[in-house]
Formats: sequence, C-alpha cells, structure tokens
Amino acid sequence: MTSTAAPTATRYQRTFHGRADQVSHVRADITRHLGNCPAASDAVLIASELTANAVLFFLLSSCVAIAV
Repeated sequence: MTSTAAPTATRYQRTFHGRADQVSHVRADITRHLGNCPAASDAVLIASELTANAVLFFLLSSCVAIAV
C-alpha cells in the first residue's frame, strides 16, 4: 500500500502602503511566495484585484494588509 502525503500548507502575510504603485509589489511578492503552485496565477490575480480595489475605494487607509 502506498500513501500520498498531503501538500504542505504555506502562509504569507505582509502590509503594504495604500498606494497604487504597491499593487505591482503585491503581485511580485505573491508570485515569488507561491512559486510553482498550480493555483499561483489565480491567487496573484485575486490578490491584485483586491489590493487595487482597497487602494481605489478606501483612500483614507494608509496601508493594505495581504494574507494568503
């Protein structure tokens, strides 16, 4: 009998300045953190969209926290 090990969970958390120029930094950091994960491109897209929306709609915030 063979057993398949469960994939190792990964965790990422960082706070970025709430400015539009930080969205590219979020994308780069998530891409680097997830590496070859099959869902990396989806996670990068989701994090990018959420960050852009936070910057656009919550102009009073001075920072944006991202956790994956």
